[in-house]
Amino acid sequence: MGVTLTNDETSAEPAVDGRIYAAVIDVFREAQDVTHETVAERAGVSLPALRLRWPAAADLAMEALVAGCFPTPPDPGDLGLREELIVIISRLLSEQILHRDLVQALAARLPVDPELNRAYRRQVILPRNEVGRRILGRAVLRGEVDPEVDPDLVFSVVPAYLAYRTVLLDPVSDPGAAARLADALVLPLLRRCRPL
Repeated sequence: MGVTLTNDETSAEPAVDGRIYAAVIDVFREAQDVTHETVAERAGVSLPALRLRWPAAADLAMEALVAGCFPTPPDPGDLGLREELIVIISRLLSEQILHRDLVQALAARLPVDPELNRAYRRQVILPRNEVGRRILGRAVLRGEVDPEVDPDLVFSVVPAYLAYRTVLLDPVSDPGAAARLADALVLPLLRRCRPL
């Protein structure tokens, strides 16, 4: 008999959440559909309680991936634009290296699964863009970039580059990569890029 999750979604046990998240990540790595039934069985939890807490399997999948592999990076603080970018880009590079199989699975699934795509945007893209906007806001106040810069365009460049390298099975792994990406790609864009 599985562990029963509480009906109060705010008081779930961390150990149970860990088993649920691990089950989701395993299913995702196996290139299977993340369903409530599969996750409940693998995690040893109650199916009705799992459905109650996560009515949409896509939200369950993304919450597990964010909690276990792709957490929103913390704001690096006021270090100056270049250093802040290097901190964030280094984090993205580490994720790509550590979880390349999951990045590849996401790249394959997002275009064909609208619910997963929406959950990904809501739980991964939007929070990360918010961190980027804070970085840009400080840079504008320091006079490092034009206030008319298009943050959405700029902050899609590095993830697009990393996704490309992941699909090619050629991860960027050297220690200087974050600084090179910041210097050669992101900083020049930030100094020239206006909204389309």
